[in-house]
Parts: sequence; C-alpha cells; structure tokens
Amino acid sequence: MVAELIFVGTELLLGQIVNTNAAYLCRNLARLGVEVRGMREVGDNIDHIAEAVRSALEKADLVITSGGLGPTADDLTREGIAKAINRRLVFDPEVMKGIEELFRRMGREARPIQRKQAYVFETGCQVIPNPVGSAPGLLVEVEGKHIIALPGVPRELQRMCEETVFPWIAERSGSGVIRSLSLKVTGLGESTVQELIQDVMDGLGDNPTIAFLARPGEVTVRITARGASEEEADRLIKGVEEEIRSRLGDNVYGVDPQTLEEVTGGLLLERGETVAVAETTTGGAIVNR
Repeated sequence: MVAELIFVGTELLLGQIVNTNAAYLCRNLARLGVEVRGMREVGDNIDHIAEAVRSALEKADLVITSGGLGPTADDLTREGIAKAINRRLVFDPEVMKGIEELFRRMGREARPIQRKQAYVFETGCQVIPNPVGSAPGLLVEVEGKHIIALPGVPRELQRMCEETVFPWIAERSGSGVIRSLSLKVTGLGESTVQELIQDVMDGLGDNPTIAFLARPGEVTVRITARGASEEEADRLIKGVEEEIRSRLGDNVYGVDPQTLEEVTGGLLLERGETVAVAETTTGGAIVNR
C-alpha cells in the first residue's frame, strides 16, 4: 500500500506550530508496511486542498489528511475533498447526536456552529469516531482508493489512529512491515563512510536499503528493511548492521536516538571518571551539549 499525506493549516505554512503529526504518522505507517510516497502542507483554502487531494490520489492508494475538520469558517478540509472528488456533503443527524453527547459529558452544550462537523460525504463514507474531541474523522472510498480525513489536534489524531485507522490499514495493507535502524558514526565524513561500506551496499539489492544523513560532527547510516513480520525485518537489518560495524569499527558510537554526549557520559560513569572543561571563546557551547 502506498500513501500520501496532506497536512492542512495556514499556521503550518507560517511556522507558527510544529507538524508533529507527520512524524507520528510516518513512523506508524512504516510499521504497518505502508510506503509513504510523499507529503505536503497546504493552507486553509478549498482550491489548494482540492488540488493537493487530486494530486495525491494520482500517486497513492491511500490519502490521509490532517487538520481542517473544526467548526470554524477556516476549517475547509471537508469542502476541499468534496471538490476534489466531486461528491456532495450532507448533514448526518446521528453524527450530530454524538457531538452533542460529547459536550454533555463535558458539562457544556453544543453550539450551532458545531453542526458543520456533522457533515459527511453522501456516498462511500464511513465516520471515524473521535472519543476525545468534537471533530469526527471521515473515511471515503474513491474508485477503489481511500481518503482518511483526521483532525489536526495530535492527541485526537493519535487516539483515532490507534483505535480505528491503524487496525483498518493493517487489515488491508498485506505488505508486511517496514523497520529501520540508524547507526551513529563519528570521526568520519559522509563520503568516507560510503566508500568503506560500498561493497555492502552493492550486495543488497532493494531490501534492505541504506541511506545517509550528515550532520556536523557525525553521520547517520540508516538501514531499512521490509519483512512479513517485525522479526523478519529485524533479521535482515541485523545482518547488514554487523557488516557495517565490521568495516567502521569504533567509529560507530551508538544507535539512534543515542547522542554522542549521552554515550560519552555513560562511558565516563562506567569508568568512574570525570571531565573538566575551561571555555573562553566557545560561549559555553561544550558544556551546553
């Protein structure tokens, strides 16, 4: 299964919030064996949302949107999807009852503005319950493909994914799982690391794969494998990890999310040793790390 992700909200484009939903969805979709082919962020504009959805449907079996399902005038994801797939939105009294019940449990009364959140697609639509918020999600079938629209609030999105969306995907993906391991390397540049393990890369084919990410002072070597189960994928990764470690030696200092500071501190504690630092021109940069 191939997926495209669309994150809706002008606040994302303005840099006012960090898109934590992207990392959460990508990490869990990989675990389910879903290949995320691409993602994009769009503002609160019906035409822009519709164009993004149409483009995503051309590339993927599954399109997941996040954000824009609230009750206010700038929450336009439903309308954007409707325009993209040429399908009408209709008011669902049962969905409205669920929203009203949620407000009653909170000791409040649903306002008329909440009616907007009770609109669903006229055909081919399944409502995704939101147990912790007023914006239900929508699952829409479009010519054998599917669009899943979820709210942008992380705790709501995550709860809905774990209770409904991920089990639904797991039943249909049928492509195993994707696992990855990132080795952290220091003391060698990216090109040198690649030269030292080029023979390993040449012998891999397309599963597992190796990729590099260079940062100041270190290189991350990410090994990614697809398997019928987590155990199978981990076995594929393990063999490649051993080959890489044998070539890079002690330059591999750990695995993600370990940091060089964390590993160094652990070794000092293990040996009962300390470090003294005198900084004059670095502005405390070493101690801060």
